[in-house]
Amino acid sequence: LPGVDPDQSGSSSKIVHAQKIEPMTVSELNQFVLTADPHIIEFLCTAKVTEIQLDEGWSYIGCSGCSKKLTRE
Repeated sequence: LPGVDPDQSGSSSKIVHAQKIEPMTVSELNQFVLTADPHIIEFLCTAKVTEIQLDEGWSYIGCSGCSKKLTRE
């Protein structure tokens, strides 16, 4: 449920603040990215690696448009 900064109401740019944190699995996030209506959104994903399956390899979702990818903090 985003809110608009009242100080920005008179200008064309609006600041939207996240007001809800909702835990979800990577699978649920992937499904949202694939099926939601197109819109620009930024989110922070914090994760903990609990297992590495060496026989399966690994991959992650990256943006083909802007080339953003996972980064390590």
